[in-house]
Amino acid sequence: MSGTGTGTPVSVGWLEARLRSLVNEIQTVDAKQLLSDVNYSSHVDGALRLYSGLNPHIKTATVTLATGDYEYDLPTDWQSGFSAIYSIEYPSGSQEPEYLARDDYLVGSSSWRFIDVTPTTGESAIVTYSIGQTEATVPANALEGVAQLSAALACYAIAAKFAATTNPAVQADSIDYRSKSDQWLSIARRFEQTGYRILGIDMTSSGTVSQPSYGVTAQWEYPLAG
Repeated sequence: MSGTGTGTPVSVGWLEARLRSLVNEIQTVDAKQLLSDVNYSSHVDGALRLYSGLNPHIKTATVTLATGDYEYDLPTDWQSGFSAIYSIEYPSGSQEPEYLARDDYLVGSSSWRFIDVTPTTGESAIVTYSIGQTEATVPANALEGVAQLSAALACYAIAAKFAATTNPAVQADSIDYRSKSDQWLSIARRFEQTGYRILGIDMTSSGTVSQPSYGVTAQWEYPLAG
C-alpha cells in the first residue's frame, strides 16, 4: 500500500483501508461493534462527495456539430444534480479559444442547446464540465485529506449511535452513553478539521467551510422544448 503525496500510484481501496486504520487506532472495540463493512464504504463515498462539492473533477467533451441541429446530448458521464457546464468553446480549434457567453446556450436535464448561434456541419464545440471525484481521480496530495473526512463521518456515525441510548448494538449496561457520544463527536471534529486543513480549506469554529476559488459553479438549468 503506497502513501500519499509521493506520486506513487495508490492501490485500489486505499481510502477505505486508511479509514479503518484511522478509526481503529483510536478505539477498535467501538468501531467493530458499530461500523460494518457497508458503513466504511458509505463513509468513503460521503467524503468523496464532500470533496467533490469543493473540488469537482473537470473534464472536456468534443461535440461534432451539424447544420440546423441546435440541441446536443450532455456527456455520457454527466451526473444529474451535480454536474455543471463550465464553458463551451465554439467554434473550437482557434489559436485563441472563443467561448460562448452564458446566455448563448441553455442546459437541460439530458441535453444542451444553442440559443442565437447557428452551428454548421464540420464545426465542433468543446464542452468543459464537472463530475464527482472518485478515488482514482483525487490528486495524490489530497487523498489523506479525504481519508480524514471519511474518518470524521465514521466517528459522527458512532457518536450518533451512542446518543441513541437504546441501541441494542452496544452490549454493555455500564456504558455512559452520553459521555461516549461526546467523546466520539470530539474525535470526529478533529478528523474533520485535519481533513479540511490538508485540503487547504478553512473551517470555522461553527463547522462551516470556505469555498475555495476552484469550487464548483452553480448549475443553471432551463427546460428545453420538447
